[in-house]
Amino acid sequence: MGRAPWCCAARFGAPPPAPRRGTGDPFAAGLAVVDVLAAGHGVAAGLKWPNDVLVDRRKLAGILCEVEPTRSSGEELAIALGLGVNLHVDRFPDGIEAVSLHTLVAKPPAAEELLFGWRDAFAARIATLERGGIGAIPRRLAPPGGRPR
Repeated sequence: MGRAPWCCAARFGAPPPAPRRGTGDPFAAGLAVVDVLAAGHGVAAGLKWPNDVLVDRRKLAGILCEVEPTRSSGEELAIALGLGVNLHVDRFPDGIEAVSLHTLVAKPPAAEELLFGWRDAFAARIATLERGGIGAIPRRLAPPGGRPR
């Protein structure tokens, strides 16, 4: 098969005002993948809500997110993110519509390079989210079964 690296990230802190309690983090995480792919590697990807990063209708990456209060009062939130990217996968099982980054770029990045780029893009998306809420985050969405717009 190949290598499909993954990472986990955690974020702790006081929750944003209700009803936005952590709802924007998965969105910001996915869009950060789209950002780093476009800026660093020239890959036009889009986010299919809520957790798939697509290129030409094929899944390149996925994001999982868990949001939990750290105290019974809900005064703080813990947000755990999991990110998986098909970095170098030679073959996918039959019936799986997926793509590997190494087939899209001349020189695929190392997993660490992609991770650090994502970290920086995620921090920028979170800063925007904290300033203006989920509506303030510029989007690149893929319509169901479609290309990014």
